Amino acid sequence: MQGLNVQAGKTPNPFYNVGKKELIWDNDLNPEGGNFNYLWPLDEQTQVNITGGGFWVDQVSTGQNPALWGLQTYVKHSFSKPTYVLGGISGYEYPHLKGYTDLKSTWQSGSHDFFGNTSSGGVFAYNYELVELFGEFGTEICTMPVSTFGDWVNNRLAPEGKNTGWLIGGAGNKLKDPGSWQFVYDYREGQTDAVVGQFNYSDFLGGGTGGRGHQFCFTYQVAKNVQAGLTYLLDKFARPGVDEN
Repeated sequence: MQGLNVQAGKTPNPFYNVGKKELIWDNDLNPEGGNFNYLWPLDEQTQVNITGGGFWVDQVSTGQNPALWGLQTYVKHSFSKPTYVLGGISGYEYPHLKGYTDLKSTWQSGSHDFFGNTSSGGVFAYNYELVELFGEFGTEICTMPVSTFGDWVNNRLAPEGKNTGWLIGGAGNKLKDPGSWQFVYDYREGQTDAVVGQFNYSDFLGGGTGGRGHQFCFTYQVAKNVQAGLTYLLDKFARPGVDEN
């Protein structure tokens, strides 16, 4: 079927990360399961992208396995090149995570960490049913490509004050030929149970949820297939019992 792609096994994360910023998903995440992507062109300037899948989160010999189900759709409309606007919505559900032990202990024996998520008695205190809204706009100013983007997520199964995360940012220039460069900035805030802390950006706060801060990234194209980059993070914890400084 034209425009349809189906994958199974361990694959790169199929879901779109707005601005390539990792509010929900770390870019290194390679989930295991099955997924599909369907690209539906409405006309020469507008296309709809639909992605869905089911994945294993963990596997146990007794009881029910935590899983992940996801469905995402976004619309991208291109004006005269390179100007475009993109907007979309996602839904993610983690069945059987509430009451389950922390995920790190099952992958690394003797090590326990909920990465900011709320626990009670050594197990997850909540389930996670995420709704995400995101948008992106790109254009060119004085021949320089620029973009701005935003992302918002809410966990419907966690209480107020623990269930929301968001980011906003922008990028200037584009990596292409040797000597080209790119600068990207974003600011984000994530409450403790907005997302599953094991899977979001592993560098922000040292990994996990419950914090806020800035990220500055500069990358230089040294030669073909060779880049040099510098990332600076200025963030603070906002987790119960953790010094926010």
